[in-house]
Amino acid sequence: PKVSGDVVYVGVKNGEVVRAGTLLVQLDTRDAQKAVRDAQIALESAQLQLEKLKFNQGRDLISLENDIENAQDTITSSREDGFNKVSDAFLDLPDILTGIRGILYDSTVGTSDQTNTGAYQDLMDRYDLMKLVVMINQATSDYLASAEKYDRNLDDYKNATRYSPADQITSLIDETLETARTMAQTVKDEQNLLDAVVSSLKQYQQKRQIPQAITQYQSDISGYIGKLNGFISGLLSIQNTIKNNGQKLEDAQQSLDMAKKFNPFDVISQENVVKQKEAALADAQEDLLNCYIRAPFSGIVTEVNVKKGDSVSGSAAVATVITKQQIAEITLNEIDVAKIKAGQKAMLTFDAIPDLSIAGEVSEIG
Repeated sequence: PKVSGDVVYVGVKNGEVVRAGTLLVQLDTRDAQKAVRDAQIALESAQLQLEKLKFNQGRDLISLENDIENAQDTITSSREDGFNKVSDAFLDLPDILTGIRGILYDSTVGTSDQTNTGAYQDLMDRYDLMKLVVMINQATSDYLASAEKYDRNLDDYKNATRYSPADQITSLIDETLETARTMAQTVKDEQNLLDAVVSSLKQYQQKRQIPQAITQYQSDISGYIGKLNGFISGLLSIQNTIKNNGQKLEDAQQSLDMAKKFNPFDVISQENVVKQKEAALADAQEDLLNCYIRAPFSGIVTEVNVKKGDSVSGSAAVATVITKQQIAEITLNEIDVAKIKAGQKAMLTFDAIPDLSIAGEVSEIG
């Protein structure tokens, strides 16, 4: 036998004629059958894992490609929205800039030959005058910065269209957001300035009427703040959307590149596992077949060495079978073999048995 085990069946006896393939002895197959079942299950699990891996990888690639497409679409749409928001802003920014300039430099609060900043100082109580001067200087500085950014921003807006390169539109959105922020800070400075003047008048000059121009400026500032905050909020939301989806796009592209690079190796590795499981199943099936010990050729059983219940291993002979066919292999030198032909009659004699002769014929020449 090629495997060890307990004999459960002996199918021949001494002197019995058997054909090639006749079952001589059967060993207990329970362990071998279990090994086959386990190997089959392991193979099916490996095959299922391979199919799952292929499916998931295909699905992952599609998902990543969809993520890339969605991020690109969102960025394109956000840039379009951003350009619209910039266009809306430039409908109002010129008037706002003119308005905040007028609050500082027009001559509507005091006399006709006096700028508003001078009139504010005249209205201010002398104890708080220095604080007001600091506010005026701050508002003036922020206004000049707003005007400079607005002029540059306006030039860039005029040079852009909806069909401009993506980077140019993104830069225009960022630039307009910064302009709106700077103008909003200027408006806040002016609001603080006007509030300080009004507060001083109410506290120290209660009988003096607040100039109508200041009241109008305060009302204008309220409108400026609402518009600028709307632009800032909208542009900031668009800016964040572009930034976040730009990161999503970059991450998805990297993931897709990695998936395309490494996923095939994962599949190959699992395919090798399947091959290993197939080989293990084949080995288990072969071990099961080896539990059935059959006659390798036709002949006569001359000896049965085991009985039911015996334990055998690969070193034990369970039976002896002698073939009825008699073949003698004879070595000849090159000169003699050239004289021999298939079908020739032959007589075999044996030095060790002088009286024995066996007739035969040449069946094959190597």
